[in-house]
Amino acid sequence: MRDDFVSQAINRLAANPGIFPILLVSGIVALVGLSLLLARRTRPAGFVLATIGSVVFWLGLLAIQWAQIKVRVNPQITVGRSYFSVSVRAAAMYGLVLIPLLAGGGLAAVWRAEMERRRRMLPTYIKNALKAFFQKDYDGALAQFATAIAIDPRRAESYQRRGQVHLELGNLDRALADFNQAIDLAPENGAAHRSRGLVHLAKNDLEAALADFDFALELDRTDYSAMLNRGLCLSRMGRTDRAVAELKRVLQLTNHSDHADPAREELKRLGEID
Repeated sequence: MRDDFVSQAINRLAANPGIFPILLVSGIVALVGLSLLLARRTRPAGFVLATIGSVVFWLGLLAIQWAQIKVRVNPQITVGRSYFSVSVRAAAMYGLVLIPLLAGGGLAAVWRAEMERRRRMLPTYIKNALKAFFQKDYDGALAQFATAIAIDPRRAESYQRRGQVHLELGNLDRALADFNQAIDLAPENGAAHRSRGLVHLAKNDLEAALADFDFALELDRTDYSAMLNRGLCLSRMGRTDRAVAELKRVLQLTNHSDHADPAREELKRLGEID
């Protein structure tokens, strides 16, 4: 009974003289929707229009392909024949095959265009994230870095920078996970090694911290932050002679307060300077 109902519905639709205007209007709607998608304007509306137009157009072609009329051959025999000519049904069949292909190609083109747009925006997301970080808007920074990572999950800098936000917030495990990911993606990323060393230092895993600071300084001998923290790490490990030498080296190489002041304070605590 269901098949009879469907067949009757298809036959009524196909027999309706409005089937071709319906195809025309639905085709126009689909093209307008696709144009909106490609133009990157009102994309939700474009997606809805393209989907509805394509589906209605495809169903209309299906009705043309399946529609039949009953022809009585004799009083005992009635046969079904196609409502439309062979050429019309052939055109409908091409449409039934091509529309899904075209729709898929159109959506793929839209997806590629969107991903390319987002990739071009990646430096902006990172810039905005850093701006939010320096303004102490840590939630905003994390949101921007999450977007940057979603766009390009192979970019080590995004993980390293996000790890710094987690470190600032005291989320040591999350910071460590981000720094590990950054190092996996870019083993020569000295900033990630230095930052991971800070996490190990905060966790009192001094040997691991020292290894990271050593590696960071192998990559960049002028990394004064790594130099300072290596000295502080050595001091906490009780390796006072090496710690003093390292901290004095910091004072010799830089007078920047971020590095010189903590080095000077630790040397005072160790009784090396007044």
